[in-house]
Amino acid sequence: MNAAAAATLALAPPPPNVLNERNQPTISRAPSGYDANLKWTAVPGATAYRIFWREAWGPDWQHEMLVGNVTNVVLPNMQIDDYVFGVAAVDAQGHESFVTAYVTPPRTSTPIKTVGQ
Repeated sequence: MNAAAAATLALAPPPPNVLNERNQPTISRAPSGYDANLKWTAVPGATAYRIFWREAWGPDWQHEMLVGNVTNVVLPNMQIDDYVFGVAAVDAQGHESFVTAYVTPPRTSTPIKTVGQ
């Protein structure tokens, strides 16, 4: 079973990029302020995308929705503070990439300088 899963993932398109040029997730509350507006970069070979979401405190994806060959989806009345979202690329044969989650990457810390250094 592990070999079959690895083979399927090897055939799948790469996962979508959900970060902008400033390394921040491309998720917003637009247009109403209460919506989940998800954006990602198109993936070569992808013919559709699957959106995943779960409650912020849940350990596993609870919901999913297959969308067409688009790079933006608005989920109305879904507070982005209450859910974690992700997206996967799907090719014409149904092979699905890993899920890329909309989470803020960890900050890199810089040492604090004191006066006189």
